Amino acid sequence: MKHYIMSHTKTIPKTKRELKNERVQVINKYLDGNLLRFLRRHYKQYHYKMVFSKYIKPWRKNNPDLVRLIETCLKDRNGLVWPKHVSDVVNIMRTLEKHYGYEISLKSCKIALMIDDLFEVDICEYHREHVQKSLLKDAFQLRNITRDQALKEQKAMGFVKAINFEDHDWRFAHLQSNIDNRYIYPYNFVHDLIYNVGSKNIIYQIGMSLAGVPGFTRINIPKKA
Repeated sequence: MKHYIMSHTKTIPKTKRELKNERVQVINKYLDGNLLRFLRRHYKQYHYKMVFSKYIKPWRKNNPDLVRLIETCLKDRNGLVWPKHVSDVVNIMRTLEKHYGYEISLKSCKIALMIDDLFEVDICEYHREHVQKSLLKDAFQLRNITRDQALKEQKAMGFVKAINFEDHDWRFAHLQSNIDNRYIYPYNFVHDLIYNVGSKNIIYQIGMSLAGVPGFTRINIPKKA
């Protein structure tokens, strides 16, 4: 189970048997009884990069309850919601819409949250194994987006101009847009030179996977703390 979903509840952790039974129930009820088929179908949606600009931004205006549900369930222990976790859930919703007849709704969102929670490891392992196979065959192709699309997505994800980031601390590392270097993700990431400051912030290597748009984001690390 994902720690960031469990962290905002007081639910007693489930036993292995309870988790196994829940996984079986979800597979049979929502995935036509076939997890492998779902993983194969979802793999094609997994790389989609425009989740925030195409879905989350319009939903904030037209379907705020949907965004509220996603963000409530995906808050980490510090009350933060990371773009990657939101994208994971929305891309599962897209798979459910395309292959299982579900409309984008609160219902499909709740199902997607369950799937993301129960099958995160399965999804990641399937993705990793098939990317490796494709790389060995020199057949892996990342679905590219344009520079304009990438900047639009970064802004929708929450990238702001550095001068507008009130808690900006120059000692920390920051995710910076490759397209417009004025834009950074508003979070101070830990790096090697400042481990001794006692910060509990996330290290920048993890931060890149949580809030970076691949190919269009870089890490800006100060040369001295």
